[in-house]
Amino acid sequence: MSKSRQLPPRAPVWRQYPLRIVGLLAVSSSIVRTALACRCYGFQTGDDLEIAEEAFRRAVGLVHTPWDVRSLLIPDLLVAPLVWLLHAAGMQDALDLAIAARAPFVALSAANIVLLFLLGRRWYGDAVALLASALYAVHWIPLVYGSSLYPRTVAVTCILAAVLLLSGTRSGGRAVVAGLLVALAVTARYSEAIYFLSLCLFLDDEDPRERRRMLTALTGGFVLGIAVLAGLYDRITWGRWFGSLIAFAELTFIRRDSSSIVVAQPAWWYLTNLPHWLPLTLLPGLVISARATEWRRVLAFVVLPLLALSAIFHKELRYLQVVVPFALLLGTHGLVIWWRRPERRLLAVALLALAFPLALTGIGDAAKRSTNAVNAARWIASQHPSAVALSQAWAYGGRLFLGNDVAVTDVGVPPNLALLQQSPPELSVLGVYSSDVDDRLRTACAARGLSGTATFRGRGGRSVTLFLRPFSAVPRGGAPIRAAR
Repeated sequence: MSKSRQLPPRAPVWRQYPLRIVGLLAVSSSIVRTALACRCYGFQTGDDLEIAEEAFRRAVGLVHTPWDVRSLLIPDLLVAPLVWLLHAAGMQDALDLAIAARAPFVALSAANIVLLFLLGRRWYGDAVALLASALYAVHWIPLVYGSSLYPRTVAVTCILAAVLLLSGTRSGGRAVVAGLLVALAVTARYSEAIYFLSLCLFLDDEDPRERRRMLTALTGGFVLGIAVLAGLYDRITWGRWFGSLIAFAELTFIRRDSSSIVVAQPAWWYLTNLPHWLPLTLLPGLVISARATEWRRVLAFVVLPLLALSAIFHKELRYLQVVVPFALLLGTHGLVIWWRRPERRLLAVALLALAFPLALTGIGDAAKRSTNAVNAARWIASQHPSAVALSQAWAYGGRLFLGNDVAVTDVGVPPNLALLQQSPPELSVLGVYSSDVDDRLRTACAARGLSGTATFRGRGGRSVTLFLRPFSAVPRGGAPIRAAR
């Protein structure tokens, strides 16, 4: 009798189907982002509203004056065509259109997971690539900002794609395209120009002539992209070459101002907030990567951007959207190095496992969007007022839901009673945050004939109280009006 053949052991599933797994990760995270976009449809800071307002201006004629420090390329060419197409197809409700406008960012966020996997696979193999892309898929920053209208999602796509191009077969054509991609990222926000320096540092060919050739091609693509995508498009939209870039430089470096309530943070702000954007259990992995062979990549894609962004007086966690995938990838690589050492394996597994819940810690930020204010704005629009006054009009969506025919006065936070008194005589609604309501405000409202109140709460963001002239009825779904005390 012949001996029975022994079948070779089957490879684990992640080795057999890595692309299917990363595809499942991308689809699953897109479902979460879509749910966040549909449930938490308010706005977070007003920067996200800017994208929607400009897209609606181009697509459906919304009355809106863009801020002159912004490039209009992304809202005009990425978002506005979708809004126009859906509106032409019969989608008329402003909220439906505003939610649909987030679809490109949801899709690009999914693409970023795949791009991170492809980059990680090229650098370190399937195991590191899958772990890093899984961490990125559950990280709160791409989930929250990828379910809104923040343009740095586009920058993440561009920079990951550029690095992937330069990580393969080196050619002048690839370097030119990589430079063009970085220039496109710059139109998302001008601070992303730092990643051009990151790519220059990343090019580490041993042959000096080859390095010069690649740097020349990369620089050529970047300069061409900046000239066309930033300079020429500003000439078309703002009337002068690099108009928004010049205005941004004046605002940031000369006036040292921003649109936020807190204008300046200390230089060490990103480090003190490290647990909010990087799972701390990955920090040893970053150090291990840098100490092993990856110091140039850690320096180029984590340290250099952090130093540059820390030097700018105004800081936000969302500014780190491009840093996060690289930090996750390099940190995961370091822990996998530990895992390959038997005496460190258990610790590496524990640190990686803990990184997943830590990556989700900020997911609640989506619920802080101004959904209550948006609901209030939609109710106000249903009453067809001629003039309204609002605390932080951006939270209500500006004119997105109110329409072009309403006079809108922003009375600030807390509401400036002098501005309230100066508002048009036909004022019929004042919207404020409920926490700002006091006897002085009630008295001022009564003097303007605003004798009723409506409150919107429980859907996200700060609750909103409306002071209004009596209406005959409240539409179904609106807040009940009660007499002001």
